[in-house]
Amino acid sequence: MAFCLSQISRNGYLIVEKIAIIKKYKSYSCVNKKISFFLKDIDCGGAERSIIQLAGGFASEGYQVDLVAGSAEGPYKKEIDPSVNFVELDTRNKFMLVLKLRKYLSQQNPFLVMGALD
Repeated sequence: MAFCLSQISRNGYLIVEKIAIIKKYKSYSCVNKKISFFLKDIDCGGAERSIIQLAGGFASEGYQVDLVAGSAEGPYKKEIDPSVNFVELDTRNKFMLVLKLRKYLSQQNPFLVMGALD
């Protein structure tokens, strides 16, 4: 199932709607901008699988999507949609992860970043 961002609420939470509702909003300025999803790693877990599926859904609707992970080790790597740009930061050290993520964000300047877990 594909999703699309429709707006960010006043308190900063993302409101995500099914794509069938959002098709009429293709003229929104968020279309054709980069969306980045961040995971510490892609080991087993429900949140990891959900983010990978959500990233694939956005990519299938034409969004430029990066999936950024500290480590690419895990069974979910093969589930990443080929249209999603997978960026491995190649570290499990939390301090180095923050530094590398900061560098990625300053270089890529995504329109939206969504993370899950810690």
